[in-house]
Amino acid sequence: MGQIELTIPDDVEIRIQQLVDEGEFTTFEDGVQELLSSGLTVYRTDTRDDQDDFGPNYEDDLDPSEPAGHDDDYVF
Repeated sequence: MGQIELTIPDDVEIRIQQLVDEGEFTTFEDGVQELLSSGLTVYRTDTRDDQDDFGPNYEDDLDPSEPAGHDDDYVF
């Protein structure tokens, strides 16, 4: 397992310590590890899922004066 040195704001340290005191984690280090792992899961670090079918500047290529290209009367 890798080891890092981390500096965190005081309020974050206090919140993690409160979770340890409430029994959510056995140690401060366990809390940091679990919270980082959970955050990475939520953040979706798998870049294949984050990409869409369009390039990063797709919206820049759209001309707002052109019609949306819909053939029906229901354009939102």
